[in-house]
Amino acid sequence: MQLFLLERRVSGTDAYRKLYAEFVQRWAAMLASAPEWPADAPTQDAAFAVHAMVYGLVSQALMTRAAPLDVTALRRLLRHAVHGYLSVVAPRAYRLYHFDA
Repeated sequence: MQLFLLERRVSGTDAYRKLYAEFVQRWAAMLASAPEWPADAPTQDAAFAVHAMVYGLVSQALMTRAAPLDVTALRRLLRHAVHGYLSVVAPRAYRLYHFDA
């Protein structure tokens, strides 16, 4: 957690935006290559939203939750948030995939 806080203090806005955009592009590539991902689905917007959810939930958990962090509970929270969002954005692709509990 200390490294995360330090990084946020020393990195400039441009460096942060560039790194954030790289992560969003990785999410976009993963979503676009998923089986049955709809051609008309808003891939870039979905990638931005998914990354924002994951990044926000993880960073806030690291900064605000008591140590030791309950990783199992955080994974469940991430799964519910992302799956819920994707079930709305690309319902057919979502229904065809079998997720672990």
